[in-house]
Amino acid sequence: MGGVIFLAFQEGEYRREPSPDGRYTAIATYRVLDAMVPRFPGQSGDKAGHIRIEGTDGTDYGRMPVPMVSMIYDIRWEVGGAYLVAIGDWDFEARQVAYWNADQTEKTVVPLR
Repeated sequence: MGGVIFLAFQEGEYRREPSPDGRYTAIATYRVLDAMVPRFPGQSGDKAGHIRIEGTDGTDYGRMPVPMVSMIYDIRWEVGGAYLVAIGDWDFEARQVAYWNADQTEKTVVPLR
């Protein structure tokens, strides 16, 4: 029982996507427990999870929940940040991440330290 609870809180990495200038990396992660749910071939990216961005210097620019980890392929890099259409955005200069809930009715803004 304790092992299952332990797995519920562990994260697995789906993919890393570097920014065009190489200064940042987006990392898609999912709960390891979700990997145990049977899926058809080609559907491994359909798991819910998070996408976070790190700088090459180790700076954490925050993470946001995503309905499918494969959305990492949709990340758009811009000067001073990045965004996922209809999901949210990272503002590197303001050091915050903002994202919409699943119903697109409430926006959460998370300031980073």
